[in-house]
Amino acid sequence: MFFQKEDNKAIIRSFLDLQLLKEDENKFFESDMADANFDLLKTSANIIKNTFNYPVAWDNYTKLNIGLYGEQFLDCIKKVTNTSVNNDHICPHIQNLYLNSLRFFFEIDFMLKEGEDEHEGFKKSISGMNIKKEAVSNTINELFDNEFKLELLYIINSTPLLITKNLFHSEQIKLFSTFDEKRLTAEETLNNIASSKEEITKKISDFQTELEQKEQTVENLQATLDKQETAFNFVGLYKGFNELAKRKQKEATNTFCFLIVLAFSLIAFPLSAMISIYNPNDISQSSTISTHLLNLLPLISLEIILLYFFRVVLHNYKSIKAQVLQVELRQTLCQFIQNYADYSKEIKKDDPAVLEKFENLIFSGIISDAENLPSTFDGMDQITKLLSSLKRT
Repeated sequence: MFFQKEDNKAIIRSFLDLQLLKEDENKFFESDMADANFDLLKTSANIIKNTFNYPVAWDNYTKLNIGLYGEQFLDCIKKVTNTSVNNDHICPHIQNLYLNSLRFFFEIDFMLKEGEDEHEGFKKSISGMNIKKEAVSNTINELFDNEFKLELLYIINSTPLLITKNLFHSEQIKLFSTFDEKRLTAEETLNNIASSKEEITKKISDFQTELEQKEQTVENLQATLDKQETAFNFVGLYKGFNELAKRKQKEATNTFCFLIVLAFSLIAFPLSAMISIYNPNDISQSSTISTHLLNLLPLISLEIILLYFFRVVLHNYKSIKAQVLQVELRQTLCQFIQNYADYSKEIKKDDPAVLEKFENLIFSGIISDAENLPSTFDGMDQITKLLSSLKRT
């Protein structure tokens, strides 16, 4: 995509907005050479305007010159756009722009097939015959130098040859050139296949027999794997509980350390305050003692706060230890239920609720409050009621 690119369209749009292109005749130069260059500029503008209006067609049918002269073409457009009309260097820029415009024009003119309705609207938008006649006329125009005319002749005569040469070396043409070789190779391959038909049939038969044996082996392995699947699942479940237990143990250790620090602070702060207050020499001075007692008020407040946090951390520590106990209980239960899937399927036929308590315990969430832990053994509720009765009596 070249002419459809927004940056390139912006460059072309700036060129087409030039005031010089909007004049019907040359009002900026007063010589035959200037008039001739003005005609070249008008022709170039006609071609460039068409690329702006039909960018898809120009992208599809000028691929050769886009690759060879695309950047050079844009550079010529920018030089003409940015050069003042009174500058002596604008004439060479105009001639270079005309030559590059013709390269693209002759390529698209060569590539488009005559009489196709698809391109009739595009052809009517540009006066192709006039551009060709003008180009031929400029090859003998004495106002232009020999270098310009030779380059113009080269573009007119060599463009169809370059396009044909490029097509000849394309991958599509190479495919046709190697068609006979590929056909002979294919025929040889088919002959080899036909000659080895019996051998292939025998190999297929042997393969079918071997496949049946392998299939039987796979079925046996599948039966074995089915037996191991349940055990593997519970091993994975046990591993998950084990990882969770490690994290909870680490959390409990950190909480216990923090609890020790708080306990030490609760003891250390009052002792340090008493030592600082006690002075045998000033014991009789009541004003000094009362002053020290007043100074103890912040310490008392701090002690209350520390005591509150100590209670919070202690409660959290007990909660974590309760969670660790629950996880360890689940690990223990996982060790004796290796064939749980098959076992539960059989046992639930007679009593669907027989494993309900076990499943609720294994697959329930971890309760953080130690006071709300689920009962572990079926007789614990009865034992609790008995203890309560003994307490009342």
